[in-house]
Amino acid sequence: AEMALFDFMLLGTEAFRKEILVVVSPDKVFEPDAGLMKGIIDAGASLCIFDAPPRAVIEAQTPYISCVYRDKTAPDEFLFSQALKSLRTIFLKYENWQQAVIRAVQNCSYQQLLDVSVPIFDATFYLTGDDMEFIAVSGNSLKYIGDGVRMPPEIINYLKSDPGTVKALANRAAYLLPPGLLPARLNYNVFYNGTLAARLTVMDELHSREYSASELKLMDIVGEAVSIIRRQHRTGDDTAADRDIVSLITSILSGESVSHSCIESVLARNGWSASEEYSVGCLSTGGPSHGSGTTYYCDYIEKNFPGVIPIRWNGAVLLVIRGSAYAAQNDFLSKFVPFMTARDLKLGLSVTSTDIQHAVYLARQAESALSHVMKAESERRCQSFSDCAVEYILQRGVSEMLPEMLCAEELLRLKRYDEANGSDYVTTLRCYLSNNMNAVATSKALFIHHATMVYRIKRLKEIGGIDFSNIDKLAHLVLSFHLMEMQPEGINKPKK
Repeated sequence: AEMALFDFMLLGTEAFRKEILVVVSPDKVFEPDAGLMKGIIDAGASLCIFDAPPRAVIEAQTPYISCVYRDKTAPDEFLFSQALKSLRTIFLKYENWQQAVIRAVQNCSYQQLLDVSVPIFDATFYLTGDDMEFIAVSGNSLKYIGDGVRMPPEIINYLKSDPGTVKALANRAAYLLPPGLLPARLNYNVFYNGTLAARLTVMDELHSREYSASELKLMDIVGEAVSIIRRQHRTGDDTAADRDIVSLITSILSGESVSHSCIESVLARNGWSASEEYSVGCLSTGGPSHGSGTTYYCDYIEKNFPGVIPIRWNGAVLLVIRGSAYAAQNDFLSKFVPFMTARDLKLGLSVTSTDIQHAVYLARQAESALSHVMKAESERRCQSFSDCAVEYILQRGVSEMLPEMLCAEELLRLKRYDEANGSDYVTTLRCYLSNNMNAVATSKALFIHHATMVYRIKRLKEIGGIDFSNIDKLAHLVLSFHLMEMQPEGINKPKK
């Protein structure tokens, strides 16, 4: 037997609890004035029909379920049994969905709501704010997400200018746009304090899907859930904005003056001790493959990574990672890297601090580390600022002076000597410094005899004039090697 659900009008899960379901045998003939039809209508019952609905049922606007079987010669008992099993399966599907919707509202999660609703509609959901920026996205068709942050311009322009759409903005229920124009036909507008706050959209790539009254009713359920979550978000913003730690950190990042007493008060209310360490991460976002913008990532991270505070900042997502939740950055990365890998994201991490007012500097470190890992041609997902701090320092120096002018004079002497005599004392010096000036370890690394290494150290002192007991000179030499690496072909020659 094959069952097809033709319509589910007025249904939701409450229909089976409050109404009578009348199962009618396949050979039953319906007449508009027959006692059966009158009894069904008077009782407010729903019909289960083993065929396409007859005109009498449609004209009476009686809620019905149509069960079509290939084998119409089967006994009535078999058909009744199969129909009730199928109806129970459908009932459980919507019952489970209803419970999942309730949990999503309780968790105040747009993403969770859309995720559980995709199987019900077998379509892709997009939830955007009043500025058409994505709040959440779920489904298999991500073709129409534009730059990954906002709806494509052609959809935005149409929604703003089409007379039918402008009129539909006043709707408090699900509505359909004219067919054949956009893949965004089924919509629901969410209002807050009388103004449009969000729009829920179901995408249809084929432009040919027909929507029934039951699907509009189900869309109303999803839309109302979005409205409830939206009100919860706004209510929370209104009552906690002045004491929220996100607001505090945002003020610090903006350069606003925040009193020490205010900082202590906010941190104390959020269970943040004065000695707690934290770090800042900068997460790459954007691009069609990512599925949504910064709002989506902030919501997901907040729900799935306790102890991480996501903040939308300058088109990116900053992560404040609390030391009380993650004793070391590796503890955090072991959980966060799989999330980034699945979404093709990368992360820059700052050093740690205990002073919340240092957040602005840690954010700069995280942005610098992210820039470094984005430029690297590798599969590496994360870069710590401590691993690229030397490059950061040198880049600031070469912005005012040629790199060759910053190199240690001792290294330049060795380089000129190597070029003139075909020797390789520059490599010897670098290996010697890399091995903590251990002659034995260096000779093994260079595959030379220990006596040869001792001789080369002597020549390094003679040719370059290097004083290996001067810590400042040694630090300058190490930085000079980094400066040489910043040039495509070693150290630049002076410009004429």
